[in-house]
Order: sequence, then C-alpha cells, then structure tokens
Amino acid sequence: MRKKRVITGAAVAALVAGGGVYYAAGGPPFGKDGTISADQVCSDFGSADAAAEQLNKLLPASESYSVDSRKNLRVQTRDGFTSSCFISGDGKQVLSLVSELRNGESLDEWVDHVSVGTDYLPKEETRKFGPGDHGLVSRKAASILVPCVSEKQDPRMPRNLGVSLRLREGTRMEGGDAIRAAAKELVTAAAKQAHEKAECDVPLELS
Repeated sequence: MRKKRVITGAAVAALVAGGGVYYAAGGPPFGKDGTISADQVCSDFGSADAAAEQLNKLLPASESYSVDSRKNLRVQTRDGFTSSCFISGDGKQVLSLVSELRNGESLDEWVDHVSVGTDYLPKEETRKFGPGDHGLVSRKAASILVPCVSEKQDPRMPRNLGVSLRLREGTRMEGGDAIRAAAKELVTAAAKQAHEKAECDVPLELS
C-alpha cells in the first residue's frame, strides 16, 4: 500500500509540473480555451477567415467571445465616417478597433492623438510600418493613418482615415515580434476595408 501511495504522489507531482510548464509556455488558463469564429468577426476586418485566424492567436484566453460593431458611413461627398468593432471575452472588453475620418493633421499630430494619455504605444517597444512610416505597432496596439479625401471633393472635409486597434487586456501570445506581426496584419486589413467603405478617392498604398 505504501508503494502505491508513492506512485500516486509522483504522478500528481508530474501533472502539476506539466501544468506549470504549459502555463509558462503561454497556454490558456484551464477551462478558458474558447475561440472566435469567422461568422462572429466584424466586417471591419475584411476577410473574416483571415481575421479569425489572427484573432484566435492574439486575443487573451476566454471561454467565449462576443462582438459589437457600429457604423456611420459617408454618403458621396458628405463628411463623416466612423466604424468600430469591440470584442469582449467572458463579458469584458478585450479588443477595440476604431476607424474614423480625421482632419488633415500631420503624422506627428496623429501620433500624439493615438498615444496621448495611454501606454498602448510606448516608445521603447513601438515599431513603424507602412508607406511614410504612417503605421505604429506595439505589443498592445496598432494604428495607421492613410490619405482618403482629396481637396477636389470639399476643402472643408476631413482628409485622412485613422484606424486604431487596441488590446485592452493583453494577449495569449508570447514574444513581441509575433504580437506585433498579428496586430499589424489585422490593422492593415482593417485600413483597406475602411478605405473602401469610406469611398476614399485617394489611392491606398498598403501592401
């Protein structure tokens, strides 16, 4: 009997150790292995299948996800375009994506706007991307500013389209480069989709 108890204790110890290794490797907490499906994904991300693949890598582990989207589209040359998508995990907002037409601000002004009062784009871990370095991505966020409306439409209109993604509760992924790559792919796809929906007349230069 004593030997049997020793074997059982060893097995329990191995299980606990294995669980520790799994957790340290970035595995989701036990019971929190839900996924977001393509039919849940907001149209803001473009291809639903591609977005779901990246989101399931990036979102923090949850048992279930819910999605809320809102839109205010432009009509021909009238000003105004906003589109947003909010993803919640287990009832708590974990990701936000907001696209909006903005005035013709400079890149520095745009950076100040998306960075002010937050720690989503800390200088030490933020990288630039896209034409003219108009994209910024970190482990917590990705933002990009693209031209949208030319002066021939209406000189009083907002000119640029700003798209910002924020990971409000972190991510299940490990490694800054992997996180930035997934966030960059999502925000780039969202910028392409918003550029089309906002009926921009300035060509989009994004790979």
